Amino acid sequence: MGLVADIHLDGAPGERPDVSPCIEDLPVPGPDANGLDEVDEFKDRKMSFYDDRGAAPATQFSFFTSQLDSVIHSSTIQSLRSFYKPFDTLLDTTEHSGLWWLDVTAPSDDDIETLSRIFDIHPLTTEDIKMRESREKIELFDRYYFLSLQPARQVEAVDGTRSSSPNVYAIVFREGVLSFNFGNSPHGGHVRNRIKEHRSHLALTSDWISYALIDDIVDGFAPFINRVQAGVELIEDDVSITRPDDIGLALQRIHRYRKEVLQIRQLMNDKTDVIRCFDRHCGSFGPSTMDVTLYLGDICDHVLSMVADLYNAEQMLSRAQEKYLSQLAFDSTRMRNEIAATLSRMTVVGGILVPMQFLIGLFGMNVTVPGQTPEDVDSPPVNWWYGILGVILGPASVALALRTFHQWSKIYIYAVVEESLHWRSIVPGGVPHAARKDDTYMGYHIPKGATIVPLHWSMSLDEQHFDNPLEFRPERWLAEPDDDRFTNFFGYGRRICPGRHIARNSLFILVARILWGFEVRPPTGPDYQPKTVEDMDFGSAFVSAPAPFEAIFQPRSEDARRVIESE
Repeated sequence: MGLVADIHLDGAPGERPDVSPCIEDLPVPGPDANGLDEVDEFKDRKMSFYDDRGAAPATQFSFFTSQLDSVIHSSTIQSLRSFYKPFDTLLDTTEHSGLWWLDVTAPSDDDIETLSRIFDIHPLTTEDIKMRESREKIELFDRYYFLSLQPARQVEAVDGTRSSSPNVYAIVFREGVLSFNFGNSPHGGHVRNRIKEHRSHLALTSDWISYALIDDIVDGFAPFINRVQAGVELIEDDVSITRPDDIGLALQRIHRYRKEVLQIRQLMNDKTDVIRCFDRHCGSFGPSTMDVTLYLGDICDHVLSMVADLYNAEQMLSRAQEKYLSQLAFDSTRMRNEIAATLSRMTVVGGILVPMQFLIGLFGMNVTVPGQTPEDVDSPPVNWWYGILGVILGPASVALALRTFHQWSKIYIYAVVEESLHWRSIVPGGVPHAARKDDTYMGYHIPKGATIVPLHWSMSLDEQHFDNPLEFRPERWLAEPDDDRFTNFFGYGRRICPGRHIARNSLFILVARILWGFEVRPPTGPDYQPKTVEDMDFGSAFVSAPAPFEAIFQPRSEDARRVIESE
């Protein structure tokens, strides 16, 4: 029978210890790991979508036939022909009494040419396989249809360059399947294990093997998508607690995840086109079992579900990126304001020290001391020194007083803004949230999925923290701080309003400009008395707004009027 030392028969008793390894013997990750390293998503590492395993697989021929209960593995075609006579007959006559499947791992160009001649494969198909054609497709020929699919894992070379992993190719005849793969692809072994488990009640056809390959390749994307979703949720949870120094790293993580999501979405969209073509070509060489068509519907639903998950992940990443960028812009503005405030303090200090240094330098020179001449006998010398000291400290005192007034005005305006948000909540009922897990609060059990409504209006009127809460009194925010006081006017958690900083700054500017430019007073009635404005007259919708009321805005001066009219 020839040389058979490299033959391996799955599950055969008395297996030789020195046989060549088969693809099932290779270390294939479990369903939970799926080839992904158990490392932190947020460390500087290679993305899990890439596979950096550098060892090239050995050439392997795996032959399955419905006439045997085991799969025959060999490293050469010749040894396989010598070991199993029906396979030799198949290669000579392309006829076999039963369904067959020859799966070739890492074939050489000579192996591809040899099998193409034996099975009369079209030159275009042979060229696609030899050139590792990366486009996913299904093409119909006279005796077969050609299937090309790209698996989930991407290849990363030692030098860091990345490229798509070689496709899995299948040539589907009516009587059997000839498939090729050029990497450490576990899909052929998965399909053979699936056949072994369900063989007793499975109507096995070549179309079903083709379907099983498509299904297993599509399922290979699920762990990567789940990994991306978990990482995206962590990114979104960290938006409100990320330190300013870590925003750059967070944006880099978002960029990597968005890149991976786009790559997976592109591959999944190509899979959708292949499945549609497979549905048309399935059963092209004779009647096929109806179960394959039903299975195709399951694959389509799975692909659509994955695409929807990727779309949601992309939207979450986009929102997180916008939040981080707005936070970065706010931090930059705050830093510029702090630098400007520091420079203004240094200017005041310089305005004090420079004149003092100038006068001290003058008095250190050989000049006449004031108050020591005969004409100054009626004015004690100490008066001169008080006068000089007053000239030095007077402008400095005025500058400090103006700065203190400016700072106090700024703080008071902030207090007006906070009091406005507290006094009349913009969203009285808050934005509903859902509990992500069971929780207990103050003895109350909150089940997972329960809707939680934060009543901003009620918390703003808590008399334990707000004395006389219905009175508009900004001074309450200038007193001692109260950490338990309600200040979450823009929501909570990862659903907090991303524009809260812009809103507060806009309110500050609006209040400051109104106070600078206008005197606001109520109009007078027929009795020449000021009209009373009902401060409790406001809407009760999701967003609360006051009812229309009358007010007089009078420019404070002609200069203010000119500035207002020019803008």
